[in-house]
Amino acid sequence: MEEKAELEELRLDDKAFEEMREELTKKYPKKWVTIFRGKAISVGDTYDESARKARQEYGERPMVTRQVVPKGEEKYWIV
Repeated sequence: MEEKAELEELRLDDKAFEEMREELTKKYPKKWVTIFRGKAISVGDTYDESARKARQEYGERPMVTRQVVPKGEEKYWIV
């Protein structure tokens, strides 16, 4: 897949997370959720757990994994 297309998919999945945030916060507070093609496909207690489950099911593809916290409480790492 082209890099531009992958980046666009990631943007769309990040947007999908934001659109689902309220529902996810009620269902999975403080859990980590992986979004792929606009759907929550895995949930875990840690980033690694959610991402690992998603990779096992869908392979090594660009996906968004974020912690489910109320807007404004996110923590960011720049690596």
